[in-house]
Parts: sequence; C-alpha cells; structure tokens
Amino acid sequence: MRFGGKTVRCHPDGGRTPAPDGLYYDHTMSHWQSISTYLRYIEESIVPYHQATVQRLKLPADQKCVLIHDLHFSHQGADVVDFCNANNILLVYVPAGCTDIMQMCDKVLNKPYKNAITKAFIEYVNGKFEEHTASGDDGLFSLNMALSVMKPVLPIFVQTAMEALSTTAMKDVIRECFLEDGLVRRARTLDALVAARVLLAADNEPVVGEELQPDLDPLTTTMRSMAIKNFLWNLLLMLLMMTQFPRPRLLMNQFTLPRLLMLLMMNQFPLLVLLLELVLPLTLLTMFT
Repeated sequence: MRFGGKTVRCHPDGGRTPAPDGLYYDHTMSHWQSISTYLRYIEESIVPYHQATVQRLKLPADQKCVLIHDLHFSHQGADVVDFCNANNILLVYVPAGCTDIMQMCDKVLNKPYKNAITKAFIEYVNGKFEEHTASGDDGLFSLNMALSVMKPVLPIFVQTAMEALSTTAMKDVIRECFLEDGLVRRARTLDALVAARVLLAADNEPVVGEELQPDLDPLTTTMRSMAIKNFLWNLLLMLLMMTQFPRPRLLMNQFTLPRLLMLLMMNQFPLLVLLLELVLPLTLLTMFT
C-alpha cells in the first residue's frame, strides 16, 4: 500500500508500528510508484520471499525466479533491471494490449480482490449504521469519510481481500491460471523444449566439431513443420471469420498488432512464416473490403 506524504507519518498508524503481516507500506509525495520506490519494494518484499521459498523447497541458492510486469516505466528502470539480475530474478514484461489475455492478475485476481474489498466496505458501513441506530440518535445517518477516519481501516479492507484470495479453491484457480494463461504448461511441452533448443543453438556460436546441420537437424525439421501447421491454421481461422463479418476491416480490432506479434513469439515461427503471418492476412482484408 502506497500513501502520499514525505514521511512514514502518512501511513495508517502514523508510522508507529510496521505494516501487518502480508501488507507492505510505502509513500511518495504523489502516492504514485516511482523507480526508487519499486526498487525498494523488490528489495524489502520480493527478495526475502524468494529466499524463503528457495529455503523451504530446498532449491539451489542461485535458483532463479520470474517476476511478471506490465510496461509501467518504474518496472523498466536500469537500477531495477540491474538489481534483479544480481539477485537471480528474471524480469518478464507483458506486451502492451495483452494484459487481459496474459496477465494473471487481470485474468483471475483483480475481480475477486475488488469484490472482497467492496464487501468489506459495505460491512463497515452497515456496522456504522447499526452503531448510529443503537445510539438512539434521531438524526439522519451520515458516514464520516474523512481521510483521517478512513485511512486506519484501509488495511482491514485489504487484509479481508487477501484472505479471499487465500482459500483452497482460489489457490487452485490461481495455479491453473499460471499454467494456462501464464504459459507454464505450454513451456513444459516437447514443442517448447524443441523451440528453446533451436533458439539457444542460434544464439550461441557452434563448437568446433558440433556444428548444426540445418538441412538434416531433426530439431530444425520439427520446428519447420510446427510453423507450417500453425500458419495454415491461423490462415484458415482468418478466412472463416472474414465470411462472418459484413465489414472485414473491423477484424483488425480483434487482431491488433501486439496480440499478433505475441502469437508469433509464442509459437517461435521462422522469419519467413512470420512475414507471411503479418502480410497475408492484411492483404486479404484489403482485397475483401
């Protein structure tokens, strides 16, 4: 939780006690996140969590972890990148326009989290109304929404929402979201392993006596067949959708460039097929419009 102010006195309890378990307090003058405050959050929250998880699971001391971001400027600062690299944290960025299909928070976390906060606030209002009626006051009920009154109860709302995300059922939903929308399940497939090996082979200079033979390498052959299969499938899908739209140009609202590029990156297409994927659908749309 980040508050607006110069010192810890702007925190809910005036900085007299640390944040409750599971919460993190910080502040800036504008209450917006900056590179320095995000770096401090990683250092004080992410790194200890990573280290504790490594110890709990008995993993190697240099075990990597993945930190997924959107493209906010504070996530891409040079100091942030350098610090994460030095602490075995791999930074992954969700492309612009793709958070609703690839960002786990958008997929499963935000809605139940916000619903739980709303429910906690409604219960707070109901409690205040009951106090008002029990007092015998005949005047109209009015909720005091002053910042000095509401700020101390904000952590209670947030803790209630965090508890709603900590149920067994919700944990199963989050785990499945990481496997599916976070592409973890896809990353563990044989196709992904083949793609990764091909990319690693392309990025590293071949060792003498171990040069790849592109025309004979079974990995390269497999990648070519995967690319052709995916290209034909996407072309068929595009043609079928064009027959259902009275104005095919409207399809471009569904196939924005970031989404299309992400699709290509996920499938690791060769350059030629990538160009075909980009150019041919646009050409067809122009012809049929």
